[in-house]
Amino acid sequence: MKQIVKQVVVLLAGVMSGLAFAGAADVPTDVYLLIGQSNMAGRGVLTPELSVSTERVLKLTKEDVWAPATEPIHFDKSIAGAGLAASFARQMADADAKAVVGLVPCAVGGTPLAQWMPGEKFYKIAVARTKKALAGGGRLKGVLWHQGEGDTEDPQLRATYAARLEKMLKTLRAELDAADVPIVLGELKSFHPEWDAAYAEINAALKAVAEKLPRTALVPAGDLKHKGDFTHYDTPSLRTFGRRYAAAMEGLK
Repeated sequence: MKQIVKQVVVLLAGVMSGLAFAGAADVPTDVYLLIGQSNMAGRGVLTPELSVSTERVLKLTKEDVWAPATEPIHFDKSIAGAGLAASFARQMADADAKAVVGLVPCAVGGTPLAQWMPGEKFYKIAVARTKKALAGGGRLKGVLWHQGEGDTEDPQLRATYAARLEKMLKTLRAELDAADVPIVLGELKSFHPEWDAAYAEINAALKAVAEKLPRTALVPAGDLKHKGDFTHYDTPSLRTFGRRYAAAMEGLK
């Protein structure tokens, strides 16, 4: 009888310990919004040797609940895979042992900036999901943006990109009541020589926005590699890119 009681006590202690751990990590302290198109969503190949620890890192699922941030973190398309968010979150969590990082994935492959402007579908979804993410008491600590490929083909879209992006980001900060929230933008990388000039124009626009908006930074992409499709970054490049986003985010604090 004593042995049975002892086993029950041990079992209950384990259950309570598990509950305590879950309670400590089921709501993030530091929330980051991920917006843009496919290279933000991530199309990298998932392999065990390039996996990233999810300790103290959560993601807001499609159902708007917090779960461990296993990849794919995004769910915009069935081809979603490894992304920059995993290594970004790992570095941010490692920088603060008390933090529980929460990722709010909202990027959608193939989307132009026009679909992210205030009042448009994906902008509204991003705002709504971020507000739900913050309802548990966490704080919005940053916004990550990677987009622009969808605006490269039209000269008029390239010429107006900086003004439109600036307007969107300013409005986003206002709607989320986060006037000083850090924003990190990512450069584009052209894998087609005929598009180099167009990509350079978008990158110049991104640089102009980063220099004009307070607490905004731009991270380079010039050395990144594609996964074989001449469009999407490979997994090692995405890990590198994520760490660059994290370093830039840390620099804006």
